[in-house]
Amino acid sequence: MKDEFKKEIKISGMHCMGCVSRVTNKLKDIKGVTDVVVSLENKNAFLSSKKEIEDRVIIDAINTLGFEVEEIIKK
Repeated sequence: MKDEFKKEIKISGMHCMGCVSRVTNKLKDIKGVTDVVVSLENKNAFLSSKKEIEDRVIIDAINTLGFEVEEIIKK
């Protein structure tokens, strides 16, 4: 079993550091998430977790903020 799971999430709709903060906090609230790094410049987020997080959970969390997930890539 893997000790850590990583995903890159490509996000559209982020325009400022406030957006980055909201996405960071929302992703950190997902149970099992251990680290989140969001980049406004690259329009993405890197998520680390101690268990597999279903893509649907990530998509739903980001959609509630008014942003859109373009792609999720397992690392």
